[in-house]
Amino acid sequence: MKLKLLFASLALMCLSIACSDHPTLTYIDEPEQPADSGYVSIDLRTNEQTSRGLRAHDPLQSVRHITFLFFHETESRLLFSRTMEPTSSLTFELKIPKQNYRLAVVLNAGDIYTKVFPELLSPTASILATTEGFLDSYLLMTNGGAPAPADADRAVTMANDQGLVTLSSAQIVNKKTELTDENRLKVRVEPCLARVLVVGKPTVQGGTYESDSTYYAIDVVPLRIYPLRHLSKLANGANELAGDGSLPQDRYALSWAEASLTAGATYSDVYKYVKASHFASAVVAAKMQEKKENYNLNSPAIYAKEVSVAPTYYYTAYVPRVVLRAVYVPHGIAGVNPKEGWVEFQGRKMSLAKFKGFVDEPTTADAALAESIRKAQTDGALVFTSGFSSHGINFYHQSHNYYAIPIRHFDDDKAPNQNSYGRFGLIRNNEYLLTVKSITGPGSSVIPAVSATEAVEKDGYASAAITVNQTTGHQQDVDL
Repeated sequence: MKLKLLFASLALMCLSIACSDHPTLTYIDEPEQPADSGYVSIDLRTNEQTSRGLRAHDPLQSVRHITFLFFHETESRLLFSRTMEPTSSLTFELKIPKQNYRLAVVLNAGDIYTKVFPELLSPTASILATTEGFLDSYLLMTNGGAPAPADADRAVTMANDQGLVTLSSAQIVNKKTELTDENRLKVRVEPCLARVLVVGKPTVQGGTYESDSTYYAIDVVPLRIYPLRHLSKLANGANELAGDGSLPQDRYALSWAEASLTAGATYSDVYKYVKASHFASAVVAAKMQEKKENYNLNSPAIYAKEVSVAPTYYYTAYVPRVVLRAVYVPHGIAGVNPKEGWVEFQGRKMSLAKFKGFVDEPTTADAALAESIRKAQTDGALVFTSGFSSHGINFYHQSHNYYAIPIRHFDDDKAPNQNSYGRFGLIRNNEYLLTVKSITGPGSSVIPAVSATEAVEKDGYASAAITVNQTTGHQQDVDL
């Protein structure tokens, strides 16, 4: 009961911050039942195929708390809600007033979702939060706002997979004994996040590689997402429609990021980009594992908010990617100390100590290197506490090499061309498994820059092949 009161109070608070151009909404938990009330049976369907073989707990499957939101049939009004604890069958029998409704079901919802409950009917309603927030939102609410323990099992917020569901008054019966499979309402929900795992035991050419020091971060991540997935075209080009029976692996989305760009927003106002310093944070960067079974699925770094990309935006500033940081040292660098790093200039590779000797005595360097050193010094770039790239001089701090890997959604059968619809993206309710098969040379000394004019697929970019199944099957092989 305390949890219900807390949930209701949070929802009431959000009414005060609702946008002024929205109709006034009512939010009543456990309303007084009118005489003309009846019973409805609601059957929830979740991701039964989501990585069950990995371990007992999976945040993409965990069901902790269920909220039923009953909206008016035609008006922008939230009439009332019901909050329930999960059952083993996820089938619920509720007593509600007899009328037609539109229904939303939200699982594991904490503050970030309760704030937008009254505005779910608005096509522009969106949520500003980190992926960690979507994992911990319910835990924060139940802990009174205190951070969740580091070892706590997380639960990703879930919601309707194809928009609000129509509940007819004919499905509301007078007696529980009249509830049948025929009048039971079936609602499928999906996690609001995607998951990205990078695995592999790559073969290595031309240098040495420390397999235990490889980390990755999900990059080109939008600041906001829609609370419910906005339907778009299917892989075959047809429009996805609510209740169309389409397979999850054939679906895409219209994300908040794509809609914002179409409306004229600049990419710097839509996306957040990874920096080298972020690799020190376990919230942003995850360690690459040899097998996906080795992952701690509670780690927020392996989850991402939804981002779809129209083919007109297949440029590095808009397409989600994995930035991989690996320790790699090319063969043949005399006197190199891998923990310090090494330097590359016009294809020549040298130890940091040798390069510093040229900095101290420019006359000992050839003319091209001496000129680049002079320019880099003028720019203040010769700081050796982090990697840099300046005037052709590339410093690999601590031998860190960065590789950018664009994330494919539809495979080559469904998106065969470089401008095919749905070729790239991170769509909620999907797991993307990238397998690093080989490392054939150095990466970049800094995180590769993004650009609104640089195509994602170009000569020298990481090649990838992807196989798509529901949730557990986006498998992408990568050679670096």
